Amino acid sequence: MRIVVRQLVAGMVCAVLTFALAAPAAATIKPLIYLTGEQPDYVYAYDQGKFKLQYLFSLTNPTGIAVDQSANLYVTNFGSGIGVYAPGSMSPFESLSNPGMTSTAVAVAADGTVYAVNYFYEWQRMLAGSIAVYGPGKLVPDYTLPLPGAALIACVAVDANKNVYVLYGDLAGDDYVREFAASSRGASTNLGLALPKGFFGWGIIVDTNGNLLVTDVKANAIDVFPPGATQPSTQIAQGTSARYMAFTSDGSELWVAGYNTMVYKYAYPAGTLLAEYKEPPGGVSGLATSPAAPF
Repeated sequence: MRIVVRQLVAGMVCAVLTFALAAPAAATIKPLIYLTGEQPDYVYAYDQGKFKLQYLFSLTNPTGIAVDQSANLYVTNFGSGIGVYAPGSMSPFESLSNPGMTSTAVAVAADGTVYAVNYFYEWQRMLAGSIAVYGPGKLVPDYTLPLPGAALIACVAVDANKNVYVLYGDLAGDDYVREFAASSRGASTNLGLALPKGFFGWGIIVDTNGNLLVTDVKANAIDVFPPGATQPSTQIAQGTSARYMAFTSDGSELWVAGYNTMVYKYAYPAGTLLAEYKEPPGGVSGLATSPAAPF
């Protein structure tokens, strides 16, 4: 197993953890589904077969969650940076600095580059948001990718070519997806996706063919947009309040979580429902799979 070693920065503080169920040794870990929980604040690890809880640990304000190609787990702590956990561990072996405002979602490219949502929001007040980019081996951002104007950023995704996709909304209730090309340090393109007013998108991911999947809370569905298209080619009907998504390592299964509802497993791209499971109490704020899909 390869573990990325990052440059330590003085003054970094890790969140305090409270142990609950013992984590298995890394060598024995099965393919997992990770969920970040709300009220109580926990990180849960379930097996992908029967959705049986393997271990959990408490963490203050866990939100976004992602897994890299070495099966390390990244968890954003609301306003407190990003902890990185080796497979099976309940203690971070390193912490990435807080990007500046609030980080609630994270994505990791195949080469270890980390993309963290960075925004500020109070009732009816937002500041210009951005995506903080941490190069491989870095604990502080190398640069940020800016969003135009005030933006409530819901999610960030990265494809196999390191193109970055950001789902965000504004105070008027409109939602957008912007693409930053892999070489971009600021320029971006509004993809013009047909996201109706009140869409309330929460999640975005990319499949092996470059299709964008966006959770549609308003329609309780997942919209699938082919490359270059502004209209979805298909919708995957979802039980209630689709928010968070992740593919299994081969891309053949799609896991979806709502809020305080159920966790669903679909065959992909067919969209056939394979199983559904009860979420942990209090709702979830993020979902990731391990091993991670290599795209």
